[in-house]
Amino acid sequence: PPHPAPVLAVAGAVALAEVLDAWGAGPAGVKWPNDVLLDGAKVAGLLGEWLAGAPPVALLGLGVNVHAAPPAALCPYPTVALAERLRARGRPVPDRTRLLAAWLIRLERELDRSARAGVRALEDAFLARLRIWAPRGVREHGPDAPPGGPLLEFGFETGLAYASGDATIRRPLHALTGLEPKP
Repeated sequence: PPHPAPVLAVAGAVALAEVLDAWGAGPAGVKWPNDVLLDGAKVAGLLGEWLAGAPPVALLGLGVNVHAAPPAALCPYPTVALAERLRARGRPVPDRTRLLAAWLIRLERELDRSARAGVRALEDAFLARLRIWAPRGVREHGPDAPPGGPLLEFGFETGLAYASGDATIRRPLHALTGLEPKP
């Protein structure tokens, strides 16, 4: 693969969000690190990782609530089925094969663009999807966590930056656990 696993996972999330938007289900947001949301409810999740061996291989897993979502009693967060969202908007519900094909085509475009022009456009697209998930910004968990604020920047090398009062808080990607949207 031409990209490290975090680039692959972010490209996968952006590609799926674009497909959902194009089909009329969006706007789709992304919750760090790997959930795709519609109006704050999880519709999909992605995981990317490197597999040991030569040549190097990356694996990207995708799970989408196409026709059904887990029941509320089993999940600590809201979930939604893509079919439910599309039917409510008078849109046709695609079968899983069409969904997979559309996602793979968008993913290939994202990865090709990143390979040719660098990852800046992908970073910007991902930040825009994070802002859909957290329009008023983010906050971290814990008693010593800063109060949080608007999302400012996202970069694979620099991590995530958000405003908190007069300060800018920067977190490397590996330290971005427990983020939640500001109410």
